[in-house]
Amino acid sequence: MLAIPIGIFLIMLAVFPEITLNNLPSLFKQSLFPTVLSCGLMFNFACGNWDLAIGSEAVLSAIVAGRISVSLGLGLPGIILGSILIGALCGCVSGGMYYLTRIPTIIVTVGLLFLYECLGSILSGGSGINISSTGYVVLGIYPWNLIYGIAAMAVAWFLLYRTRFGYQVRAVGSDGRIAMTNGIKAVKVKSLCLVISGGFAGAYAAASLCSTGIMVATTQMGTLNTAFDAMMSYLVGKALSFGKNNLVISMFVGSFCMQIIKLLLLVLGIPTAFTNACIAVLILVLMSLTGNPELGAAIKRLVHRGGESACTAE
Repeated sequence: MLAIPIGIFLIMLAVFPEITLNNLPSLFKQSLFPTVLSCGLMFNFACGNWDLAIGSEAVLSAIVAGRISVSLGLGLPGIILGSILIGALCGCVSGGMYYLTRIPTIIVTVGLLFLYECLGSILSGGSGINISSTGYVVLGIYPWNLIYGIAAMAVAWFLLYRTRFGYQVRAVGSDGRIAMTNGIKAVKVKSLCLVISGGFAGAYAAASLCSTGIMVATTQMGTLNTAFDAMMSYLVGKALSFGKNNLVISMFVGSFCMQIIKLLLLVLGIPTAFTNACIAVLILVLMSLTGNPELGAAIKRLVHRGGESACTAE
């Protein structure tokens, strides 16, 4: 699983003089917090949900919790706990709507994405929040970012692999109908996954706000970039591990690999618009391979036949 990102970085190290070993700590740090957001997305993907509102939930959580904590003097604990609570409440709205209407989660979360973005913009007067002048901006430095990221990943691992709920999530994701015939309430499980996803969105919101000091209110689906970053960490990690390793560890490796790719595109001087296009294409390819095992098997057969043909020709 680690061979591909390490190999890519070593090639970049040899080819581009601008890249040195000094980039590694920065890449590692930039991989931590996207993994926190991916932890929430992991539960949704594991049970067959789509949550495109996770980025807007993070922005809204940071704005509301940050403003309340600063005004009441609740400090860093207030921002962290408040963001997680508000994110979970947003997840409750998403999960409740899905539970009551049975509308596909991708449609529910797209609709709520606009609502959360508008709320964040209205509550902040369109400016978001800036706490850079306070003493709360401490999560962007070692060892606090490391402690925070590992703690979030440990919680996600425990919930998915060491609880009855996590077993039900994986059962529903494997085959919802079989899970229901064995007494698992699939709709309830998928609704709760949206709540957990919102909680991790709040955890990511606190980490982002308390590391940069700024959270900008975004409208017109601008928060989708955040959701796509989390999605890419999950998909790349799962592809690198061939779906056989611990998902939490795989997501961190996937996030690290994505930071390496972004650094490569930056060094090559590729504009941001083309960078987003490259990431979008990569999402489509990985989703096709991970979501359709038959396609992957067909590609392997073609490669195998091509190898046999080459041997025959020789």
